[in-house]
Amino acid sequence: MTNRERFRAVCHFREPDYVPLLTCSSINGPNMETVRTWQRDQGFPEWVDSLEKWDEFWGACRLRFWTPRPDIDPGPPPEVICDDGKTVTRRFADGSVVRKVYDNENRYTMPEFIEYPLKRVEDWPAYRDRWMPRGAARYPDNWDERVDGWGRRDYPLGCGMCGSFSLLRSLFGTAPACLLFHDHPQIVKEILEHARTVRMEALERLISDVELDLVLCGEDFCYRQGCFVSPGHFREFIVPHYREQVEFARAHGVDVFWIDSDGYVEDVIGLLEEAGVNGLEAFEPRAGNDIRRVRAAHPDFIIRGGLDKFVMDHEEVGPADREIDSKAPALLERGGYFPGIDHGLPPTTYFRTYLHFMNRLHELCNNPEGRFREWL
Repeated sequence: MTNRERFRAVCHFREPDYVPLLTCSSINGPNMETVRTWQRDQGFPEWVDSLEKWDEFWGACRLRFWTPRPDIDPGPPPEVICDDGKTVTRRFADGSVVRKVYDNENRYTMPEFIEYPLKRVEDWPAYRDRWMPRGAARYPDNWDERVDGWGRRDYPLGCGMCGSFSLLRSLFGTAPACLLFHDHPQIVKEILEHARTVRMEALERLISDVELDLVLCGEDFCYRQGCFVSPGHFREFIVPHYREQVEFARAHGVDVFWIDSDGYVEDVIGLLEEAGVNGLEAFEPRAGNDIRRVRAAHPDFIIRGGLDKFVMDHEEVGPADREIDSKAPALLERGGYFPGIDHGLPPTTYFRTYLHFMNRLHELCNNPEGRFREWL
């Protein structure tokens, strides 16, 4: 079997020859600060200096995505409004102001979002027309060649569709986005409908020409206490939004549609299933998620992740063994499960503990891939 065939088998609760260990930029993948820390202090091989070599080392299957970019004028480059030698604050053309540490893209840090593009709902029409116009998808000139190459691929390929709360938050900020559902419900519906229409129009050529394996939406509509949106508002605003996108994907032959969200997500899974969403990542244990409980309540739902990355913050491997053995075997036996940690690997982890962790997962998955065994 190819990795693509294995991926599809797991998603459809069939038995592959072995379960692939998936990576992408946010799940199971390295932060370069982690890689550099391990190489400097813990004997991690120097030749692992890219995502592709990370996958080669660990015998991982990379989830790949392609989504057309909007063909719009990006405006002037961001203006540096503060540089204190450790962080840089920039004002972007859309009006947002963001503060980042130096080399933020390679550090285990999040930017600080100081100002958002929209300060009031009356700003939405101008923003929509400038930054989210319809019919503005950019496809490469060698599109037929790309399509031909994807037709011969041996790895899973997906595209990204339109989030809901994450979109509102990126426009207004977290607290104002929460209030929109109460104060301006029609604006919420208008924004989600417009963004969904723009994205589906942009994807029409891709999803018609290429046999994709999944659709993924980045959300973060939950935090450690649960969803930012009440169940009633979720059912009124977000379920119809996702139902439209799921139906669009399935009409084009893509029946794997899952969400990425931080926080405590268990209470939204039933609502997502109402919309036809059939998978989610990354089930952070420290937010209270328990993938054993999820599987019992949602037997046909695809689960990715759910293993606590912080058990690798110790040189002692016992916590890592207990984390894996208490969860992974039963879920692997049932199917529909891609084992892995809950989001990215921080530089506080120990290389040799993660080495032990990954070796145990390979054993459970009957996965023969990877060069990591040379370091056992």
